[in-house]
Parts: sequence; C-alpha cells; structure tokens
Amino acid sequence: MRDKWKLWLIVGAATALTAGCGASRGSSTGSASNGSGSPKTTLTLYISGDVNIEHLWQNELIPLYEKSHSNVTVNVVMSTHGADDNATIARLAAGVKANQPGTIDILEGMNVNQLAAAHLVTQLTPQDLPMLSHVDPSLLQQVSYDGVPYRASSVVLAYNSQFVQNPPQTLDQLITWIRANPGKFTYNTPNTGGSGDAFVRAAVNSLVPANDQPLLITGQDKSLESTWAPG
Repeated sequence: MRDKWKLWLIVGAATALTAGCGASRGSSTGSASNGSGSPKTTLTLYISGDVNIEHLWQNELIPLYEKSHSNVTVNVVMSTHGADDNATIARLAAGVKANQPGTIDILEGMNVNQLAAAHLVTQLTPQDLPMLSHVDPSLLQQVSYDGVPYRASSVVLAYNSQFVQNPPQTLDQLITWIRANPGKFTYNTPNTGGSGDAFVRAAVNSLVPANDQPLLITGQDKSLESTWAPG
C-alpha cells in the first residue's frame, strides 16, 4: 500500500487493496442453477473497514456485478475496523499450509503486505485484470502483484467555525495552531481509523527529504529510517 500524505488530513488519501485467495479459488462454486442451465457460483468477500466501505460494496459494486453476472452471488463477511483480521489471516494461513481449500475468494483492505510476504493469496496479472496495466507499477511491485488498489478514501479536518474562523491549510500551519491552542486538537488512535493514521504518517514523514520518501514508501531502507525522527 502506498501512502500519499502530501499535506495532511485534508488531502490524505488511503488506498485500499483487494487480494484474491488462491487457497479458495473456485471452492465456492455450487451446483445450483440460475434457471438458465448455468451453474450458480457464490463468491465470498471479506471486507475489513468501516460501514462506508461495506455500503460501497453492498449498495454499489456487488449489485452492478451481479446484474451483469446472473450466475454469480456475492456473500459478504464484514470485519468492522479490522477487528477480525488476525483471525481471518490465521485461518487462511492454516488452510494454505494444509493445502485445503478455504472459504474466502476476495479480501478487501486487510494487510496485503503481510499476505503477500507469506504467499497466502493469488498473484494477479494483466491477463486476470486487463486494467492492471494502468496501475502504477511501484504499487504492485511492493506487494509482489498479490493485491491491487481500487479506491481512495478522503480524510478531512473537522472544526467549529464559531471558534476557528481561519483553519490551518498545511501541516506546518496546523502544528503552529496546535502549539498556540494546547488541548484543542485531537485525532483518533491510528489503528482505529484512517484519519488518525493519516495524521501520524503525515507528521512522521513531514521532514523526510523529498528524494527519500519514495524509497521509504515502496520498500525498506534501514539507513533512511533515521529521517523519521525529526517528524
């Protein structure tokens, strides 16, 4: 996952990735018919995120897909705020180790880096997804083509205009405002939501030299990690 915190919360964009699970590919196909003689297939989608992502799939993406694929039904399993992610990954790993088909066809928003490093999901190719050729290769290479970004979430700064007539517009202005108004700024715990995660990443990356930022975003370079310290 590539993080593009160019400024701070107002313009932060969190990219989610989907991954196909090789251990379960094809395992959800049933023998039922849709009335036209074609076998009915059920795909199981695991979602890790908030209700807005669940609604995106349930109200938009899945109905559109099922409308054009009458022989496919998508079953959704929701992990709100990622509460069940570790258990899901452990179950997936156990199935892969035992060479047993699982019950997951698509994972959304989980730790794709972890899944890719452990070789728990199916590698994606332009033959599988023709539009993959339009994705920045650096995003795909860092997860060994085991996941693909498909959406961006906007993260905003909320403030009361009765008390803040001129809100800060950049991270530097925000830090200045925070120092001038102790106890008046807050952000959610980074592991419970995108805005808190975005703020912490923005702060930590803020003083990293521009030329070094891509090296820390798309890979690991221990020699550059000291550049996080000022942030």
